[in-house]
Amino acid sequence: MKTTHTKPSSRITALISGIFMVATLAIVLSFSGVFNISSLTAETRAQSTVQQNEEAEFTFNEAGAPPSPSRSVSINSSDSEVDTGETFTLSWDSENISTLESYGDWGPSSLPTNTAANTSRSESTSGTYTYGVVADEATNPITDEVVVTIEAPENFDFEPITNVDIDGRPGATSSINLILESVNGYSGTIDVAITDVLDENDNSYGPNFEDENGDKLINIVLDESSVTLQGASNNQFAAVQASLSSGDTATIPISLQTMKPINEDAEFRVQIRMDDLSNTADDDPQFGEFTINADGFAPRTIEEF
Repeated sequence: MKTTHTKPSSRITALISGIFMVATLAIVLSFSGVFNISSLTAETRAQSTVQQNEEAEFTFNEAGAPPSPSRSVSINSSDSEVDTGETFTLSWDSENISTLESYGDWGPSSLPTNTAANTSRSESTSGTYTYGVVADEATNPITDEVVVTIEAPENFDFEPITNVDIDGRPGATSSINLILESVNGYSGTIDVAITDVLDENDNSYGPNFEDENGDKLINIVLDESSVTLQGASNNQFAAVQASLSSGDTATIPISLQTMKPINEDAEFRVQIRMDDLSNTADDDPQFGEFTINADGFAPRTIEEF
């Protein structure tokens, strides 16, 4: 019986080939980075081919879930300032959220999600109001809010005053009417005062219309026959008080009389301040003015008669 023995040279060749394969694989992996072989998918392992004396070729699938879509929520108002009882619109929008609720001065309540929506609102009391929205409050909340200022309306108004003409001759007289109106059902008392008289260059003559010597140029009187005369108002100027009922008007006659000669044509602006004393209207006073057109007076000499 003949026995066949492997030649030592064949065993050496096989050993060298195996070492070369392992070295080649190690080199390829070292260039490809460090990989966790146990994390490879079956598809990856199937696509991996290793042959003797050849490089190892691998196809790797990136691990991990795709990124979550971006979430957003927003709210806006059609107006930043409105009067009490006036309607304004709140508009909101959201994307990629699960829940949406209102908070602040209009919540809490559930709102439609992942869509644009709006609603109309009005407030009966003046103040600063915050309207907010919160998405996914229980898990990962995101919020947005808008601020709206609600103001009390001007519950009384006045008709524009036309200009009034007067002769610059001492003793000349003229008159004009200030008409107050009730607005939005206002009933209350209004304090009316002359606060200043200005010439064309904005020089002030004060509420009593006096020159630099303290002499009154034109006497301006708020007629007390139709209103209650006050010795000193909350403006610290001589004033009257007018009462208004819902839907009514009040007329304040204003009388003028020239006290000193006004020798040249001139214009004077009479400024008026009106305050609500009943605390039912806007806290801010209202202001008006009218213009006095003074016709210059030139005294005649004896020769001119």
